[in-house]
Amino acid sequence: MFLVGGWLDMLTSRIEIMKKLFLILLPVIFFGCKPSVNDEGASQVQVREVQVPDGNIGEEGKGAEIMSENNPIARINTNMGDIVIELYEDAAPNTVANFVSLAEEGFYNGVIFHRVIKGFMAQGGDPDGVGTGGPGYRFADEINAIALGLDKEKEIGQGQMQAAQREVFQKYGVDSQEKLNEVVAEIGEEKLMKEIMDAANALATGASKMDALISDGYSFDDSLPSVPVAYGTIAMANAGPNTNGSQFFINHKDNFFLNGKHTAFGMVVEGMNVIDRICNLPTDGRDRPVEDVIMQTVIIENKRDHDYTVIKIED
Repeated sequence: MFLVGGWLDMLTSRIEIMKKLFLILLPVIFFGCKPSVNDEGASQVQVREVQVPDGNIGEEGKGAEIMSENNPIARINTNMGDIVIELYEDAAPNTVANFVSLAEEGFYNGVIFHRVIKGFMAQGGDPDGVGTGGPGYRFADEINAIALGLDKEKEIGQGQMQAAQREVFQKYGVDSQEKLNEVVAEIGEEKLMKEIMDAANALATGASKMDALISDGYSFDDSLPSVPVAYGTIAMANAGPNTNGSQFFINHKDNFFLNGKHTAFGMVVEGMNVIDRICNLPTDGRDRPVEDVIMQTVIIENKRDHDYTVIKIED
């Protein structure tokens, strides 16, 4: 499985942030082109290198504070250390039921993190370890687009994004990598990217992101208190709308461009430093760590007093 968002074009995650910013000057880019490294039909996390500020994680990158003592807690014991996750059952009850039931069956024991990208995410949960496997069933997304503000955001086309970056770069006289480095040193990477996104939003005239996603086959539940795909959250990998299985990813950056396409269902409360180490490992051409990162056990340490049975999509 991989993270998907509609099979959009992808920028290589190997390019340093300054090069990524400069490359958007080129006529073919800003969202660039890099085909999926996984087979068609795999669960995917779409890569789009829009950098945003880190989330509110506790000191030393350990994790966020627990939101509710009533939420289930999952402890992923890896060969690189423990990752403790608070599962947001109210935000995604069926997704949490799926994760809890699979964990308690021992499904994840011995499964690897098969795809990791520094500054993006660490993905695991495929029993085959290649990105195409799952539990043998699918279940639906659990996302509230309105809670995520997608009804207010405009869908931005590639042409509008390119026009926005040209406008901002002309403002600062950016015509070379060296000049771009000077501008970033002066105003900061975050401010530059915000100006580009603000300019793109001002140019956007089409449908809202929510409407665009609905036209792509996504559906939403206005009753859920959904959380964004932010730094430290755990979310479901998929191959498009309502194709969730067992694969998930833990975010190493705020990946808000995935909002509406992937169900976020928890937050790391201990062990983000372990995710940092995992995401900094050497990887091969398919983003798989050269040395396996293994989930030795996944233990559910706290549950509510009811059965955790996933509602599956019937074929």
